[in-house]
Amino acid sequence: MEASRGVSRLLSVIDVGSHAVRLVIAEVGEDGDWRVLESFWNPVTLGNDIFDRGVVRHSSLASLIAVLQQYREVLGSWQVSATFAVASSSLAEASNVETCIERIASATGIRLVVLEPADEALAVFRACSEGRFPCPGIGDGTSWILMARSGMTQSIMLQNGSIMFYGAHNDGALRFSRNLDLPEPSLQRVLPFVISQSVQSIKASCGIGTIDRCIAFNEDIPDLLDRIRAQVLPCHELTADEFADIARSIPGISAEAMRERWGLPETQTVTARISLLVIGMLFAESGAGRIAFPRMPLTSAIMDALVRREGGFPDSLREGFEEQVLSAAHAIGRKYHYDEKHARECERIAGMIFDELEETFQARERILVRVAAVLHDIGMFVSSKGHHRHSAELVAALDILG
Repeated sequence: MEASRGVSRLLSVIDVGSHAVRLVIAEVGEDGDWRVLESFWNPVTLGNDIFDRGVVRHSSLASLIAVLQQYREVLGSWQVSATFAVASSSLAEASNVETCIERIASATGIRLVVLEPADEALAVFRACSEGRFPCPGIGDGTSWILMARSGMTQSIMLQNGSIMFYGAHNDGALRFSRNLDLPEPSLQRVLPFVISQSVQSIKASCGIGTIDRCIAFNEDIPDLLDRIRAQVLPCHELTADEFADIARSIPGISAEAMRERWGLPETQTVTARISLLVIGMLFAESGAGRIAFPRMPLTSAIMDALVRREGGFPDSLREGFEEQVLSAAHAIGRKYHYDEKHARECERIAGMIFDELEETFQARERILVRVAAVLHDIGMFVSSKGHHRHSAELVAALDILG
C-alpha cells in the first residue's frame, strides 16, 4: 500500500499480535496530519499455541478469523480507503503460518504481512525520533529504547540520536508464561529468577554503559500505570525510585489479584505483569534516573509510517537510513576491535565501485555492500587464521536495524 499527501482520506491498520488483535482507523488530513477515529482491541492468544506447540490450532484460527470478519464490517461502515494488516514476527514461528495467512485471506479478504522483528523496532524508532510521538531528549546523550512485547524483547541503544546497537531476544512476556506453565504460587517464586537470566543475556549483548534515559514500549503497561497512578497520561514518566516501587510490588501480587484490583483483562494482566519485571530488571542495570512509558501501540507507529513516508511499508522505513545503519556497523566493529581506518577506506572504495555499477544492482544492495566492507575483518577478533570464516559467522549472528 502507498501513502500519498494532498487528499483527506481514511486509513486503517490491523495488528495481529501474540495475545491480542488491534485495529485503528485514522483520518488523514490534507496537510498529512492524522487523528484516530476509532480503535479496537480483542484478545486472541495465538502465542499460547505457537509457544506451546509451534502451530496455530484450528480453534484459535477460527477465533482470529471471526474477529477479522467483524473488523471487515467496521471498515466497510467507515468506508476506509486502504487497510494495512500485519502480524507479529511470532506468527512466523508457527509451522502452518502460510496456511493461516491463506485461510484468513480467503475468509476475510485481509492478507496479513508478517513483520520482521527489525521492522517492528524501526517503525517504533522512527515514530518516536522523527514522527508523531517525539520522546524528549532522545537525540541527546545515550538513550535505551526497550520494546517488551509478548513474544520478544528488543533493545535499541542510541548515542545522540544515532543507533549504536540493536538486539532481539525471544524473551517475551507470554513466551515466559507459556514456557514455564506453572501454578500461580510457583510462578511467583520462579519468574524473577528466570527473567534475571534473560536480563543478563540482554545486558551482555548490548554492552550497557552509562545510560541517560530509558524509553520503554509495551502496549499493556500504560493501561496498568493509568490504574496504579490514578491518572491517564499519553506518556508515564517515572523516576528510578517511583518505578522501582511499582516493579517491586508486582511479583508479590497474583494475576487474579491484579485483575480484581485494577480491572485489566486476563491476557493484559499476564503480559503487563511479566513485562514490568523484565523492564524493571533491565532498568535497574542501566543506572538511568528516569524511565518513560509512551502510549504508542505498534498500530500507531505503523500508521505514522504509512502517512508520513512515501512508498510501501515496511520498505519505506529504510529510506534515508543508510548512515544510521553504517553508524551501527561501525559500533559493532569497535566492539570487535576492528581497524577503523582500514574499514572506512574499504567502505569508501566499495561505495565507489557500486556507484559505477549501480544499473546492475538495486539501491537496497548499496547499503549491504558498504556494511560488508566495514565488517569484513571482524573475524580477526577470534583468530587471524581463517578470519574470513569467523567474520562470516559473526556477521550472520548480528542484528543491524534497517
